[in-house]
Amino acid sequence: MNDLFLSDLRHLFAQSTLANAIHNWLQLDDLPKFIIGKRFGLYGHLPMDTKELGDELGFSEAELLSIEETALKSILKII
Repeated sequence: MNDLFLSDLRHLFAQSTLANAIHNWLQLDDLPKFIIGKRFGLYGHLPMDTKELGDELGFSEAELLSIEETALKSILKII
């Protein structure tokens, strides 16, 4: 196998492993998990900025950032 293919596989595995670890560690409601997934491109989502995601979900950027901040603090406590 060529090095580029192996590098791509390692990257995909690392992303998948990280996403699964975060999913397993989080003790969050579905909305914060969904927001983190969309914001950071986890669970097969493409990363979105706060404006895009806020518009999609009907939240202001401030509301979305507040939910995101709370979720990220929860993650940091776990890891």
